[in-house]
Amino acid sequence: MLIMNKITITTTNSIENSTIQKYIELISTNVVVGTNFFSDFGASFTDIFGGFSNTYQNKLQRIYKIAISNLKEEAFRLGANAIVSLKVDFDEISGKGKSMFMVSAVGMAVSVKYTKTDLSQLELGSTQISFNQLEKEITKRLIVKQLEKGELPTKEQWVYLMSNPIDEIIQDLLKNYLELSDNHEYLDERKKLLQENFAEYIKQTNPDIAINTLYSNISLHFKKIWNLLNRTNLFSPQNILNLIEENNLKIAIKCLAIKKEFYTKEDLLLMKKIIDHIDSLPDTGKIEFSKDGLLSKEKERYICQDGHKNNLEFKFCLGDGCGVNIKGLKEDDCRLIESYRLKVDSLDFLING
Repeated sequence: MLIMNKITITTTNSIENSTIQKYIELISTNVVVGTNFFSDFGASFTDIFGGFSNTYQNKLQRIYKIAISNLKEEAFRLGANAIVSLKVDFDEISGKGKSMFMVSAVGMAVSVKYTKTDLSQLELGSTQISFNQLEKEITKRLIVKQLEKGELPTKEQWVYLMSNPIDEIIQDLLKNYLELSDNHEYLDERKKLLQENFAEYIKQTNPDIAINTLYSNISLHFKKIWNLLNRTNLFSPQNILNLIEENNLKIAIKCLAIKKEFYTKEDLLLMKKIIDHIDSLPDTGKIEFSKDGLLSKEKERYICQDGHKNNLEFKFCLGDGCGVNIKGLKEDDCRLIESYRLKVDSLDFLING
């Protein structure tokens, strides 16, 4: 079982006597405090020039530890057991007459395999829980209990959630989000906060959980779910393949336009499978000879799935409200498919040369 405080952190790109099995994700955290946090900054010049202000140094160390703790929590959430290439920066932010102090920490979350000796040494340490960890766990439990009672997060709780996402509440938040009125004026304060923050919150959560939650609801709530997927760049070729296999072709085609932050070889293979599925779609219409009247000559016609007859030069049916081709696809669908095909060809070139 992975324990958060057993996560190893190093400023180097490797860990001695271990092998990195997987580079999971680049992670970062920012801790921002007001300059009044350093109430002793006006300590005597003798104290500062004669050495370090002990109180000032202790407070710097405190926010440094908070940043490292936040980074460990993010790595733990992603299933990592180590962070390599750690970098920490201290900056001052000024604006509108106010001054803030920020500590930024960034590193690569990885999964490493230790030698038996090193692993046994890691397990000898006693588990320690910081006050910061305890406070976060309490806040998390309060939010979960509120949602179980049907109470949405407050403004302060949304601030917490953006830095400390809770994956298990995505479904509850989504359910409430889908029930929101499109008219912003009729929403109470907490519903407005949900409408404003939910898409950004999804970006902070585990992408696999977010993707599966959203795509599993898209058939019933297409417009809102598609907008969320598009805003959060959660393109999922596997879920689009699932939609095609479930005969939700129209929805699947609309999802081809969604972007993804990064593409892998595995994505490319699945994306090619989507094209194969589309290219092998059965004809819903047909081409056959027919007459306009008894005395006219027979000629080839395109007859759509609804029986409308069209001259062969028209690829899309001209019948009232029809507009489909021989595969049952509309012109907009075909444009999306061609754009997607270009994307796959370009990605193939970049990955495979």
